[in-house]
Amino acid sequence: MDTPEDIPILAPLIKKEIVYKVLQGDHVEALKQIAIDGSSTQQINHVIKYIMQHYTNGFKIDELAEMANMSVSSFYRCFKEVTAMSPIQFQRQLRLQEARSLLLSKPMDAADGAFL
Repeated sequence: MDTPEDIPILAPLIKKEIVYKVLQGDHVEALKQIAIDGSSTQQINHVIKYIMQHYTNGFKIDELAEMANMSVSSFYRCFKEVTAMSPIQFQRQLRLQEARSLLLSKPMDAADGAFL
């Protein structure tokens, strides 16, 4: 930051070093699962994107499991492994983040925001 003229030269090297360190760390197997097309992590990622786009709507776990091409128990376990939350907790977290964002961006109190 002190020498902005160095950024174009050093940034690619720093990015490579970060990738190298991550691939040498404890979570390399999880990263491999993310990269493998058709893996359970990829299937869960598809559902996560769906929940993020439709977090205001209700959903059933069996529908989400079907979307991921998994049994309900496998889906629930894999979802929790990827997000450290259940699908319902994940949805609630998204709703809370949106509420927090609304409260910070618009002049209203929590009661008014609850009806939006």
